[in-house]
Amino acid sequence: MMNYKVIKTKEIPPRYILESGEKLFSINDVLFDILTEYNLCGDYDRISKRINDKYKDDSLTDGKFIEDSIRDVQNLIDKNEKEGGNYIKNRVKIMRGEMANRVYNILSFLFDKSLFTLCSVLFSLITFLFFYINDIGIYESYEIIYDNFSVENVIVLYLFFLVVIFLHEMGHAAATYSFGEQPKEIGFGMYFIFPVLYTDTTNIWKLKKKERIIVNLGGIYIQLIINIILVMLYYILNNNLVLILIISNTISIITSLNPFFRYDGYWIYSDLFQISNLKNKTSELTRILFFSPHRMKEVVHQKPLLIYSILNLVFWIFVTIYLFIYIYSSAGEIQNIIHSKDWISISSIRLLSSIIFVCIGVFNLVKTIKN
Repeated sequence: MMNYKVIKTKEIPPRYILESGEKLFSINDVLFDILTEYNLCGDYDRISKRINDKYKDDSLTDGKFIEDSIRDVQNLIDKNEKEGGNYIKNRVKIMRGEMANRVYNILSFLFDKSLFTLCSVLFSLITFLFFYINDIGIYESYEIIYDNFSVENVIVLYLFFLVVIFLHEMGHAAATYSFGEQPKEIGFGMYFIFPVLYTDTTNIWKLKKKERIIVNLGGIYIQLIINIILVMLYYILNNNLVLILIISNTISIITSLNPFFRYDGYWIYSDLFQISNLKNKTSELTRILFFSPHRMKEVVHQKPLLIYSILNLVFWIFVTIYLFIYIYSSAGEIQNIIHSKDWISISSIRLLSSIIFVCIGVFNLVKTIKN
């Protein structure tokens, strides 16, 4: 007998979830009924009769179909357990259990739906007005960071982001807890080549769509609160370092909303349009676009997925080409850095970041098209 549980969500129409250990899978209503009946009896023919009676369709299933469905579910569970199934690798758990729950309980009031909506809109507006009033755009932000670049400021910025990222993940966890589900852990791992903090909020699959989106926005919401505190400090102290922290935190918020990385924007899009396994489905649709255009009629009706797939491809092509051009045009600057051995200047960091993103861009294009 397989060790699993099937869940019917609260939303209308409901979604159906297969839970096995720490893994959750989205399934359809027929498979939900098959697995529910399989929990009660192991007779495939009896299960088939009950399913067909429920749907008033004698041809819907037979004993072989039931047996194949159960075997496919077992293979799926075994495969994910073997592969790990996580895009964040080398995970180390930092915070979980009763101590974590006490913290989540303190913060959960922030995620009352009315308060969350009001504060999110208000704090976003205040952040926008701060940049507008002070005439700080993309170029001005770069100039402010460049003019105030120093080892001391880099250290402060690094320590600041350690705290911000931890609070960001705490926001996701506290939002999950506020809707009655248990966040499994906050931990540390590797995404691509980057060290990251993460929150395992797998259980939010059981929540309604609006609640899942609030959980997805929970980290950004906390960062907006941090921005408001920093804005008040800036007007009190008139300090350029505080201004850099505001700019950097805002850039982080915008980056988190990028749906083409597996950041918050990715999960918001996935939950908004209820597309499970968005990345895998995007890769499959992109392969159809390139190698099997005659199959486009199979997916053309899936407009949110089609739009995402096209924009994802355009995004990575644009980023890769732009950064290739930038690195090529910076050949002289690279030579100067090598000769001067000035490895921690803002120019060095900018070039290194560009090279890393070119590698990631090429990797994503190749993986999306060929994998």
